[in-house]
Amino acid sequence: MRGSAVCLGVAVLSAALATVAAGRSDAAPRAEAAITVTPVRPYQPGDKVWLQAPPAAEFGALATGCQRLPATGYIGTNVYANSTAQYANYWEWSNSSSAQPFYWYIKRTDDSNADSGYSTGAGSSRTLGANVYYFKVQNKGSSPQAWNVCYDVH
Repeated sequence: MRGSAVCLGVAVLSAALATVAAGRSDAAPRAEAAITVTPVRPYQPGDKVWLQAPPAAEFGALATGCQRLPATGYIGTNVYANSTAQYANYWEWSNSSSAQPFYWYIKRTDDSNADSGYSTGAGSSRTLGANVYYFKVQNKGSSPQAWNVCYDVH
């Protein structure tokens, strides 16, 4: 199923680029996908807590979707978690699950920062030039935390 979805996505993108290259404006504008970032519930005793960085995830192809960070459980204080790498230009993330501080990073595949910042617990969003990026977060709170991050190409 994923292979056919990739082929369909490539075919649609190719047709859109051909329309633009031909200078035609009769093509219907692409509807912007609505992204909804779902908050993560706060840590509760008994939940899994990573005390070191969880295993790295693999590269994803077409970028429209959401991921939980970490994929399971919560990360402890000063621990990092990464999303998979995605071709996207729009990133949006939830508040931290325990409403405590964290550092966030939008990283290029060479591990350099495309954007980064500090939050006291609130989520946010960023628009960058389309490229392959991944989202990275570091818990700076005293409680284990998790996030949801979404990405898209606008």
